[in-house]
Amino acid sequence: MSSTSPLVSVPQSRPLDAPIVRVLQIIDQLAKEERCPYFIAGATARDLMLHHVFGLSTGRATRDVDFGLAVKSWVQFARLKQRFIANDGFQSHPQSQQRLTYSDANSGFTLPIDLIPFGGVSTERECIEWPPGRDIVMNVAGFEEALGTAVQVAIHKSLVVPVASVPGLALLKLMAWFDRGPLLSGYKVNRFNWLRVSTKSLSE
Repeated sequence: MSSTSPLVSVPQSRPLDAPIVRVLQIIDQLAKEERCPYFIAGATARDLMLHHVFGLSTGRATRDVDFGLAVKSWVQFARLKQRFIANDGFQSHPQSQQRLTYSDANSGFTLPIDLIPFGGVSTERECIEWPPGRDIVMNVAGFEEALGTAVQVAIHKSLVVPVASVPGLALLKLMAWFDRGPLLSGYKVNRFNWLRVSTKSLSE
């Protein structure tokens, strides 16, 4: 992440739940050790930015965390995932390659975690094809832009993590909407391209 990325802080009056902080600490440490750029995405990024940083209501509290990982290869992704699971409380999902679960025995807190790789494993069509069969395909269009415009958020003094910006989140949301079907496809393409250019311009 660029040193010029914006830096904002979570105030003590709106702290994150302790189990979420632990998950963020682990992914941040592992990603740095692997030299793997990453960002926090999905509803957790929305809640972190809008509620915890800016104090706005986002409705129902979120109980999952999504990470975009700019890996060099599927080998690196597998290594990161295994290193995650090696920590107490983490388990892989038997059916979803990207899904982990973190359970905190003390609080009874259970947290689904999605690790979404892109970068070196993305195809020319900005998709990933999950090994070994390559038959499960996921669209990762917009992830590079979201990474490039991520905001550095200080969770506390010793933990600063990259979080998808509000425009970056909008781009990823539109990408997911676009991926659901052909309805109004021309409109979707125009809106997607417009938002992608707008988001990318924030990092220039």
